[in-house]
Amino acid sequence: MAPAEQMAAADLAAIHGRQNLDSQLEGVIIGTVLGDTLLAALRRLAEENASARATPRAAAGSARRPRANSSPSRVAWPPIPFCC
Repeated sequence: MAPAEQMAAADLAAIHGRQNLDSQLEGVIIGTVLGDTLLAALRRLAEENASARATPRAAAGSARRPRANSSPSRVAWPPIPFCC
């Protein structure tokens, strides 16, 4: 089973385990708001990590923030995210 399917199954099990409709609706709303926010944050962290690993200077730990007068061609910081 794919990770997304496992998460969906766990979400549904948590919702169906609640006592009444109001509690189930509350669980859906909270799970959607917090769950989506958490997954988006984890994705951004993973993208930043992948970007840092793909940049040789950043992966070696020697990347520094550029000074105002540094050449743009030498800038290796910050790692560029793959997405938003």
